[in-house]
Amino acid sequence: MKERLKNVLLIINTILLIVCLVQMSNMKIEISNMRSNMGNQISNILTNVNNSYSYIEETLEKEASIVSNAEWEFGNMDIEARTIEVKAYVIPKEYQQDVTQAFFLCDGEEVAAEYNNGRYEVTMEVPLFEDINIPSVLFKENETIRTENLDWFFNPRNELLPVVYAYNAGSVSFGKSKDKENIGTWIFSGDLEIDIAARLMDEFEVEKIEIIRCIDEKEVERIDVMLNKMVAHNRYLYNWNPTFEIPYGSTQDIFAEVTMQCGLVYRAPISCCGMDEHGNPIEDNGALGSMEASIYDTNGNLLYNVE
Repeated sequence: MKERLKNVLLIINTILLIVCLVQMSNMKIEISNMRSNMGNQISNILTNVNNSYSYIEETLEKEASIVSNAEWEFGNMDIEARTIEVKAYVIPKEYQQDVTQAFFLCDGEEVAAEYNNGRYEVTMEVPLFEDINIPSVLFKENETIRTENLDWFFNPRNELLPVVYAYNAGSVSFGKSKDKENIGTWIFSGDLEIDIAARLMDEFEVEKIEIIRCIDEKEVERIDVMLNKMVAHNRYLYNWNPTFEIPYGSTQDIFAEVTMQCGLVYRAPISCCGMDEHGNPIEDNGALGSMEASIYDTNGNLLYNVE
């Protein structure tokens, strides 16, 4: 009888222990959830506080500003002169029409603005292929000079001109000529893809696309790419299976050259490969298509070079 009672008590204790363990596990889960919720609440509070600080800081900056509005936009582009217009205006909160003069500081030079119906306007001619920095505008009234920071920084080439890339999507293999001594062969097989992207693509029509092959930096061949091979908007596929010969000790460079009707010529690298003096392949860079094309004019003058 005592042994049975002992077993019953042991079973009851075991059940109670299991219940306690389950409750402890549930409590751990609840505590973890509470910590997570508390962390989320603290994060939300900090976010709201930061937003409030930002709003207050922005409001204080507007209150401290001496202008109510200042904006800029691009004007006419001159490809031949390699320049573009930047039109800007500023509206000061306080000014004397016949006394106050406004000057935009552009790349270290003061450019005078003209007063027109409550705002000061200016048209600046800036380089098309360089970074432009307009840090501030100055207001001069007799001997008093007031300055408002603008912090305008932009690059017309990045924002307006097309960007061209070329990719060798097929395979490349090398060998040695069976008929000629000291001559290596490079065989390309598959598609060559040429991508042209521009925010204002309608203003940059493609005139022609050519594949250029150079040996030791001297042009030896040009191949026309048919424009009717366009497979998507401003994307061209050219299926080629050429075998190129390279003398031992020479390097071959292959480019895609895209000529725009506006007079810009884009040269995108496709491949750079060569043979050493013993006929071994060197510098096989079939992935050069990841590089942006350099830009020339129709006379071959370099306008923009990809570093």
